[in-house]
Amino acid sequence: MRTGSDRDDGQVDRRAQAVLAEVFPGRRDQFHLLAEMQAPEWLFITCSDSRVVPDLILGTGPGDLFITRNAGNVVPITSNDVDGVTATIDTQWRC
Repeated sequence: MRTGSDRDDGQVDRRAQAVLAEVFPGRRDQFHLLAEMQAPEWLFITCSDSRVVPDLILGTGPGDLFITRNAGNVVPITSNDVDGVTATIDTQWRC
């Protein structure tokens, strides 16, 4: 596991630049469509653990899942509970 002292601060930037240069051009139309709207078929509620990667686990891609993450996969019991998960469910799935 990396610690703050041995972290490569430029690694994330290099990966982002590689996606822009290598992935985006071949999928430009898809990303432009997703920028205009999203219509995922599935809501995926998962914990905020960095080891959980829904798209990798399910073999999905951009726009396939609407993902909400929180500590412990907590979903409110009643609709009177107002939090981010409730807002996500109400906004995405009850429209």
